[in-house]
Amino acid sequence: MKLNHMWDAPNKPVCDPSFWRKRILWAAATGRGTHTAIYDIDKTVWDRIQIATATSLDGYLRPRDTVLDAGCGYGELVSCLPCPVQYTGVDCSTDLIDLALLLHPKSSFIVADLRQLPFPNQSFRWSICRSMRKMVVDNLRAEEWGRIEKELLRVSRNVLILEYEDFCNNVEVLG
Repeated sequence: MKLNHMWDAPNKPVCDPSFWRKRILWAAATGRGTHTAIYDIDKTVWDRIQIATATSLDGYLRPRDTVLDAGCGYGELVSCLPCPVQYTGVDCSTDLIDLALLLHPKSSFIVADLRQLPFPNQSFRWSICRSMRKMVVDNLRAEEWGRIEKELLRVSRNVLILEYEDFCNNVEVLG
């Protein structure tokens, strides 16, 4: 079997910022949309995921909640927020954070490792992980997801886990 892209391979280097730089460049070169740097699907499916995400978040978030978007990518969760919140996006990729700052200049973004977040205990009411668990488990092992989950529960009172494959119908809340 011939692999078309390095991201078709098993055990993708998702903690390596150069992996995400290549994905961003590929998305730009193909003209298929920024979302394909994160999730290579048709735009209509992406739009359905965005709507499902917004619907799910509407059931949990309240105005002025403090929200950590863990593994924020280019910050597109900002477009799904149902109300004004104190949002912070975190990702391991400087390139994705730079793109997030360009696309969402009024939001806060930082580069950090989800296994060692630079926040005091209980800094946020919510941590939101969108399609992070599957990516981490598939590429880094379940033990790494366990470390991330423990860290998110340290910095947040609640963790909301949404997965793209389920179109956000399977929502899990921890905390």
